Amino acid sequence: MTKKEIPVQLKAADPEKKLKLVLNMFLAGMAFLFALVLLFFFMKLVFGVLRYMSWLDYVFAVFMVCVPAVLFVTAFSIFFRRTLMYPVKPVRLISLAILGPAIVGWLVLFIRDIIHFFQSHKIDIGHYWSYEKTWLVSSVALIFILGVVQALSLPREPDWMEKAAQKDLHID
Repeated sequence: MTKKEIPVQLKAADPEKKLKLVLNMFLAGMAFLFALVLLFFFMKLVFGVLRYMSWLDYVFAVFMVCVPAVLFVTAFSIFFRRTLMYPVKPVRLISLAILGPAIVGWLVLFIRDIIHFFQSHKIDIGHYWSYEKTWLVSSVALIFILGVVQALSLPREPDWMEKAAQKDLHID
């Protein structure tokens, strides 16, 4: 059996329903804007209060004192672990002999800066040894030089063309 299709007659939309829908949309938009304004006022109030709290300055200063030491100790530690299994023995020994004191030096600077911070309560980073340009530049140079020396001391890897030639593949 097939059902007869009954033509659907479209009714004119009820004007009250349209008005109700538009009014609901308008009120929802206004409520959203009101909530947004309240959020901004609340954020202004909270951040205004935090601005006058001196402990927040100290938390930020401790964070700033810790950044270079944590960064370089982490980088040197990764290099140190990678160097422990390095295949070329002279380069491995020289690298370990350089990286060990570098890690110890940064740890000493870190401890010294933390002690200095809690004794002097200075927020300016110019008062801390970790931000000495000599230490920062030498640490970056050390990472770069050790990476280059370790890379150059390994035998050269064949590139894709040499690998293809070894497999007797024809490449134009």
